Amino acid sequence: MAPKLRVYFHPPVLAWVLMAAAAVPGFCNDAPLALYGGGAKIISDGNFQISMDTETVVIAPGMRDYKVAAAFEFYNHGPSTTVAVGFPVVGPMGFGTGASPIDKFETWANGDKLEVREVPGKWEDVEKYAPENDYLRAIKAEGPKYKKNLRWLVTDIHFKGGRRSLVEVRYGGDYNPFNLADTNELSYLFGTGKAWRGNIKSALFLIRRNPHLDILEASVSGVAAGSYRLVRSGEYDFGYLFTDLEPEPNAEVYVKFSDGPWEGMLERCIDDECERPVSKYADWKYSKTQVPEEILAGLSLKELRLFRNTFFAGHGRVFSDPKLTRHFKTFPWYRPEPKSSGLSLVEEQNIRTIADYEQELKTRIADQERTASYLAGHDIDAVYRLIGR
Repeated sequence: MAPKLRVYFHPPVLAWVLMAAAAVPGFCNDAPLALYGGGAKIISDGNFQISMDTETVVIAPGMRDYKVAAAFEFYNHGPSTTVAVGFPVVGPMGFGTGASPIDKFETWANGDKLEVREVPGKWEDVEKYAPENDYLRAIKAEGPKYKKNLRWLVTDIHFKGGRRSLVEVRYGGDYNPFNLADTNELSYLFGTGKAWRGNIKSALFLIRRNPHLDILEASVSGVAAGSYRLVRSGEYDFGYLFTDLEPEPNAEVYVKFSDGPWEGMLERCIDDECERPVSKYADWKYSKTQVPEEILAGLSLKELRLFRNTFFAGHGRVFSDPKLTRHFKTFPWYRPEPKSSGLSLVEEQNIRTIADYEQELKTRIADQERTASYLAGHDIDAVYRLIGR
């Protein structure tokens, strides 16, 4: 499970963009939701007096809808200026898609709610900043046909010289009620932040999952290897923390999820090359290779315990806990044996890795003060309140 989530100037007007691009990946009304939203961008050359100090984003997929909230802290290094702030929206695209990808789009500057106007957009913005995937490759081939679905939501913000400003954004929408795939995707583009003055000092992207959702994949792309830390702020909250961030234009955070129960790591396709879920323990990747931390990032304490015990179940362990027995008996590969076979060195290491992660997560949940210092500079609670406002 690898981590992937997706916000103008003309002197004296600076402009920035929230890529709140909603798209449905498919050309029929039974398609799942794929939302493309994201961070701030200066469109035109000329004024680079404003820097982005922090970007704090929370993506909250729910059972029937999703919500996204973001807070951007800017600093104006020059004189006071009025800025045209544009939010490009893409979609819905496709032939009669049934989703309602974005509604209730709202934005604030320094606590004051702003009026938003809509203007036509340009296809080139999506071509440059959208990450590559099968859906976007398909619609790029039909670019002119879908150009009418692109528009900008624009507002004006006054940045005082030598002062900080807080800009907040919130949007959300319903999933397609006719989706037959039973999976949805949310993606947040943060490569747009590359256009601001200097690098983004600190960026935090959190995924707050509903406990009843199964996270099938979460990933980050378009950044240098090792440039972020995996973070947890709660049992169902996980994400990525960057310092001095200079992303590629199409950098994104991505999450794919379903509304079913957690099926277990053997029951899902977790290799990029595989075409179907693994059904035999002996064929499972992690019975032979080490478990990376990215695999653990989106799992709850209950799911981590099940993951850890999968190694024992694969060798026929008879469990004393009836909950574990009931869970593993639902899978055809589990064959309990009174004398189970021994674990390999790799399996033993993987069990220790998961157990250590479980303990660290328990500590973070119990010690909120430590968690707050761990994510210093980002007011997560304020963004959570923005989602629920």
